[in-house]
Amino acid sequence: MVKVDEIVEPFKRKTSLAGKPKIFIFQACRGDGLMDNVEADSTAEPKLVTRIPAEADFLYAYSTVPGYFSWRNSTHGSWFVQAFCETMERCWREKDLMEILTIVNRRVAFDYESFCNDSKMTGRKQVPSFVSTLTKKVVFCAKSELVDKDK
Repeated sequence: MVKVDEIVEPFKRKTSLAGKPKIFIFQACRGDGLMDNVEADSTAEPKLVTRIPAEADFLYAYSTVPGYFSWRNSTHGSWFVQAFCETMERCWREKDLMEILTIVNRRVAFDYESFCNDSKMTGRKQVPSFVSTLTKKVVFCAKSELVDKDK
């Protein structure tokens, strides 16, 4: 098993990446726990500095919270990746990355539920999570918009 720190550690000391967002998206189980469901009621730029923490400007998006199974559909793939791709496709122009990930969390939590032949595996839920040390919003624009700005 590869640890998250083994993947991200090389990026922490790269001076060329300082102050730039480093985004890691993990589609993997984080344990073998099966998440139950629960019934719910229906009701200006800061001063620039030359030294920043090595842990700054990282975002880690996980398909599930620690200790739990990460689900996938045998035909359509993982719930998290499905929701992430669909939400990015729909919202990338209007929303920043944190807003998009919050929508993904909601979609996976509310729109998906396991259905299997094994009754122990049926009716299970999942909720993604993300951890951020970003110091700025991450927004997206079309490549043509970047080219036009350079002119």
